[in-house]
Formats: sequence, structure tokens, C-alpha cells
Amino acid sequence: MSGVRLDHAGPAQPGDVLIRSAHALDPRAALDAPADLLIRDGEVAELGAPGALEAPDGAELVDGEGLIAVPAFVDPH
Repeated sequence: MSGVRLDHAGPAQPGDVLIRSAHALDPRAALDAPADLLIRDGEVAELGAPGALEAPDGAELVDGEGLIAVPAFVDPH
């Protein structure tokens, strides 16, 4: 899986969250793979292979092992 950089990871903003090794699933983007996700201001700011993203200082770290990350408004059926 290649990483998609949507924003530069600078200092942590209030509410920055790094989810490590979640199963990212987005049918519209043909994405179905383990990934790290950096959430900034309530949106995915960076997406990368597990272990590829660096957490900004002060970011909350979440172990995503066994979790599925999907975009909002995806029909799961």
C-alpha cells in the first residue's frame, strides 16, 4: 500500500488523533488494506501504511488493530 499525504504533519492541534493499523475501507477509492490514519480537525489529514506515519507531539494514539475505518455515509450492505 502506498501512502497518500493530504497535509503536512506539524505540531499537534487540539484533537489530533493517530490511529495505528486500522483496516481502512473505502469502496469509492478502491481502498481495502491496513493503514495508519492521522485525524486533524475531524478529518483524515494523512493516510499511510501501518507504521509509516509519525504522530505529531501531543496527538492521541489509538491502536486500530481489529478496527475498521470507513468514510462517513458508506452503505455497509
